[in-house]
Amino acid sequence: MLRFTHYSSSSEDARFHLIIAFALITWIPTGFLSLYEGNRLRAYLRDNHAQMWERITYSTTGMFNIHSIPFILSSEDLGDQNVRYLKSNFKRFWAFALTQFFFLFALSLVVLIG
Repeated sequence: MLRFTHYSSSSEDARFHLIIAFALITWIPTGFLSLYEGNRLRAYLRDNHAQMWERITYSTTGMFNIHSIPFILSSEDLGDQNVRYLKSNFKRFWAFALTQFFFLFALSLVVLIG
């Protein structure tokens, strides 16, 4: 386990680099997973539920936007088990990403304030 007490006597630059390294190591894979999970749900909706896909994408790119959040957070599954499963994965992933974000914020406070 990494001990942050070692960094309390380090320069502020070294502590800042620790935070940046942690952020890069965790957020680059998180970004790719976000694209992957979002694309799985989006592609399934486009192929199997075109009317819902058109309603929530509102753009030529077909990417999710602010209009898709109510659908993603709702219990509406269009009577399709695959939609329920993909939405569940997407929501759990975002819960993980938000937890990671708040952990990084807390880590930043602990390490930089020291």
